[in-house]
Amino acid sequence: MTFRFSRLSIRTQLILLVVIALVPAFAAFLKDLLDERQAARAAVQAQLKVHAEIVATRLGAYFNRNDAVLGRLAQRPQVRLLDARHCDPILREYVSLHPEFTNVVVRDLAGANECSVFANTVPQAKALTLPWFARALQSNEVLVSDGFVGPQSGRWVAVMSHPVRDDAGKPTGLLLLPTDLLQLNREMMASAPPGVTFTVTDLSRKIVLRSADPEQWIGQPPPAISSATQGQAQGYAAGGGVDGVRRLFAFTQVPKVGWRVVAGMREDEAFAAVNAVFRRGVLIGSGILLLACALAWWMARAMVRPIESLARTVERLVEGDSTVRAPLVHGPAEVEAVTLGLNRMLHKSEQRHRALLDTVMDGFWLADTQGRLLEVNDTYCRMSGYAEDELLRMCIADLEAVETPERAAAHLQEVMAQGEDRFETAHRRKDGSVFAVEVSVQFRSLEGGRLVVFVQDISKRKRAEEELRSSLLEKVALLKEVHHRVKNNLQVITSLLRLETGRSVVPDTRAVLADMQGRIRSMALLHESLYRSGTYAAVDLGAYLRQLATQAFRTQLTQHGAVRLELDLASVKVGMDQATPCGLLVNELISNCLKHGFPDARGGEVRVELHALDGGPQVRLRVSDTGVGLPANFEQLRGSSLGLQVVADLTGQLDGTLAIEPGPGAAFVVTFRADEPKPPVQDA
Repeated sequence: MTFRFSRLSIRTQLILLVVIALVPAFAAFLKDLLDERQAARAAVQAQLKVHAEIVATRLGAYFNRNDAVLGRLAQRPQVRLLDARHCDPILREYVSLHPEFTNVVVRDLAGANECSVFANTVPQAKALTLPWFARALQSNEVLVSDGFVGPQSGRWVAVMSHPVRDDAGKPTGLLLLPTDLLQLNREMMASAPPGVTFTVTDLSRKIVLRSADPEQWIGQPPPAISSATQGQAQGYAAGGGVDGVRRLFAFTQVPKVGWRVVAGMREDEAFAAVNAVFRRGVLIGSGILLLACALAWWMARAMVRPIESLARTVERLVEGDSTVRAPLVHGPAEVEAVTLGLNRMLHKSEQRHRALLDTVMDGFWLADTQGRLLEVNDTYCRMSGYAEDELLRMCIADLEAVETPERAAAHLQEVMAQGEDRFETAHRRKDGSVFAVEVSVQFRSLEGGRLVVFVQDISKRKRAEEELRSSLLEKVALLKEVHHRVKNNLQVITSLLRLETGRSVVPDTRAVLADMQGRIRSMALLHESLYRSGTYAAVDLGAYLRQLATQAFRTQLTQHGAVRLELDLASVKVGMDQATPCGLLVNELISNCLKHGFPDARGGEVRVELHALDGGPQVRLRVSDTGVGLPANFEQLRGSSLGLQVVADLTGQLDGTLAIEPGPGAAFVVTFRADEPKPPVQDA
């Protein structure tokens, strides 16, 4: 989407121009402040690096000094003997002179305690499992262990180790000097500058020295910043410290020992002066920008106010409020001229609107959300017999002749919720007479909500519908009587044929008369079904064939229990023109099955199936039996059999196809298209 500056409001354009003019200067000012902040960061980091290197240097000197002492002690004859019975007394004297050392221990290469100032030491088995002890055995120089809790003192210590050698210079044991970390912390951190926090971690990433609260933090894991700079000998970082306060850090390593020294300073303290300047600059710049925007807004307001008044008038016009007028607001002369012209145009438009409403053939209302009429046209005045000024003092409920006032109020709320409605009701004229109307109503959310209503007088249409309904009832009654009489006449014919069958002694004649009875009975059953259902255009073929097949089977079955009837009939709607030949087909085929399929008291099954193929208009009607099947000369007999000729003719009436499936048994399949039934005539 293309941005167009000219499409913005005047007020927005002025403010944007001011912002565009001031933002570059404000951005340059902010850049200078940020550069100053970055320079301050670099200075603080350089200062922290110096502090960290001072502590690292002091620790290195401390360990070098004690390494020299351990080297001299390791060369004393009684120490080199590694004899627990003859410990050198100078070891005890050395510990007593230096309270930061908790013990002096001499162990052989197998970890056995050969000499110790204090008896409570690490057992031999456990000493061999300590990582620092294994590294000390492999080192030919001084080694400082990680921090751990000393068994003799119960305090956090770090052990300095120095090899003990024989006359040939071969290592024979270790001289171990455990150092109290709290004592060492007091010595190393005594001269820590204010505002700077020092943290020293060992090779296993535990805190061994800390300038603030050492009792709480020695032995604890290091801050996240230490993990983030893992593998770096020295450098800078920023992040949260162990106490959660964000700091700037510089870190370095103690030479030879590998311990890391981290010096940190709180960011809020490091940038206190710069932040104060930065905040003052931002506040001054923001104030200037806001003041300029406010001035632009005030200037634009005087220009925009009359234009906005016109815009609100046009918006109400768009919503459908034809009575609105633009107020005269003092402003530019061009805007006042446009306001006067708009009001003249609205006046003429209202006159045309009124003339149009008075000429429409339907009644018109404009009502508020309480149902009070605000405007009506002449057409509804003529419909109701009321004058316009009378209607404007009335409510919808005063004219409603069907709904109660409570129901009319509820209906009004439903229309406002739905937005529109169309319904039929009746209104009461001034003379008290009632006339039917069709009401179309729409709810518009203008001026607190308005209902736009068109009312059509449908009295003539209602009278025509009533006359049509009466005529339809007469025709339904007549059609019902016709089906009833046809059914009765067919039953009379069936009874006459049954009497004639009883009088005849010729078997062929009796058979022919019996077949005729079955065919007439199928037609009578169809008329009886139509008469009872009251639906005369559509027939449920499945239900009709179920009743017909059951009745034909019971009538023609001579061996009760030997042959059974199975029905699988779906509901298929057809017209009467197709239901009649289908009924005759099923009657004829069931008769043939029972006559020829089960001779000599043979048992079996007769099955009638009806299904729509693939849910479409094609229908498959199948009649089969499990009897003896068709004779070998069936095709020769097919042309001379009256029953099969009837089946073929009835299939032709259906515009269908007849298929005879191979045995065992006999199966006749008729496939035809079910025509769409005409709209049914319901019995009112």
